[in-house]
Amino acid sequence: MTDSAIAHRHRALQVSYRDIGATRTRIIELPGVGTPLICLHGYSDLADTWRPLMRALQHTDRHVIAVDLPGFGRATPLVPGPVLPQLDNFVATLVREVAAATGEPVVLIGNSLGGCASLRAAANRKLPIAAVVPISPAGFGHSLAIKLAETRRNLGPLLERGRLPMPVLRRVMEAVFRGAACPNPRRADREAVRAWVNQFQTRDDLVRIMSYANPVIEELHNAPRDKAIDVPILLLWGDRDRLTLHGGARHLLAANPHTEFVPLPGSGHCPQLDIAPRIAALITDFVDRVTKEERS
Repeated sequence: MTDSAIAHRHRALQVSYRDIGATRTRIIELPGVGTPLICLHGYSDLADTWRPLMRALQHTDRHVIAVDLPGFGRATPLVPGPVLPQLDNFVATLVREVAAATGEPVVLIGNSLGGCASLRAAANRKLPIAAVVPISPAGFGHSLAIKLAETRRNLGPLLERGRLPMPVLRRVMEAVFRGAACPNPRRADREAVRAWVNQFQTRDDLVRIMSYANPVIEELHNAPRDKAIDVPILLLWGDRDRLTLHGGARHLLAANPHTEFVPLPGSGHCPQLDIAPRIAALITDFVDRVTKEERS
């Protein structure tokens, strides 16, 4: 093994806290060169969901950045009012700052709500975005479970009145999260799942994050799904997704026929948690092709 290969193999993930606009957030970063990859997590998730993907990319020289979105993980809470515009502002600021620091346009990778945020950013022609990789993006059709959640207009107070002790509730939440994220819950990355559960230290943490649910669902329903996007798109979607139905891909493909669509057989809503090497290979191939085309 060459010295360069050894260095790549042992690249460590770095964790820092930074101000992105008005949001104080936590950033997990895999240092590297070339086109930076910015990873945006889904609703109630946090940057740690991308650790398996980052580990799968450690043998390369990719520069990968994962952030806690406003309101989630260890980021500043959302302010009262519409949620999607707050995410738009945060992502736009992040994209501009990373592009300015690296001298390269970025590739946005987003899962679920992060997939929606990445597509909304890519529709902004003023942002330095080279390509976008939405993974099971929200806003293109939701499962019965999501629709039922939407009918519970006061999830926060419901949880607040719950009688289960937090340690028991957290074990229940872990089981639900594993099942929602992956068809085979045992394959969900343990470190990422543990990080997701640990963000709920108190019932107030749970109530706060769940209070965003109904506003976000309502905004997704009302958001346009036919925005034209000029940059290359790689759409990844698990065919066993239990939250955002992969049949919703037709809406994105209709508005952007140049989209490369790769169904993921046997995978669910968060494929980065159980088939990270496969996701890494698809993204690496896609980024290499689109950046080569741009430079030729």
